[in-house]
Amino acid sequence: MRTAGYTSKNPLAPNVLKDHPLISGWKQILVHEVFSEFYLLTFIDEWGDSGGMSRFELSNTFGERIILWYMQYKGTYPKKVIQFLKSALAAGYEEDTFYGGRGPSEYFQNNEKAREFGELRYTNVHRGTFSQFESREEIEIFMGGQIGDPWKLLGSHICRGGMCIPVISNL
Repeated sequence: MRTAGYTSKNPLAPNVLKDHPLISGWKQILVHEVFSEFYLLTFIDEWGDSGGMSRFELSNTFGERIILWYMQYKGTYPKKVIQFLKSALAAGYEEDTFYGGRGPSEYFQNNEKAREFGELRYTNVHRGTFSQFESREEIEIFMGGQIGDPWKLLGSHICRGGMCIPVISNL
């Protein structure tokens, strides 16, 4: 369900992206999945220039709803790296590992070991589990033969979140 939203390459996915109905300048993605005859599971992703929130909600036919899981994130990226960010996030979502709600620990613009001037690198330092987590992700550009660190920071996000209901593991 998460890959149907922000990172989706599905040509139908843009139909779920819209301007936020309540917050000017923000975007919103809604993805619905029928959970049973009486329940609907909805993934909601809302963001603006400096952060946002993702969550899974369960609602019933009586209009009641509960937030099951959430993630808040803050930070910024220049528009020129957004497509690379989406690729990094998609790489993490496609794996069967939880990386703090974001992309993998490390992702490169090209997969070769040799670094080229202008290449982008995504990193994600994370801890915790799906139930409670935090992470810090960054996108850097390779600047080559500089003295010191050859990578220059372009943008970052700090994320945290987890389950909003108790997890029962002895079923």
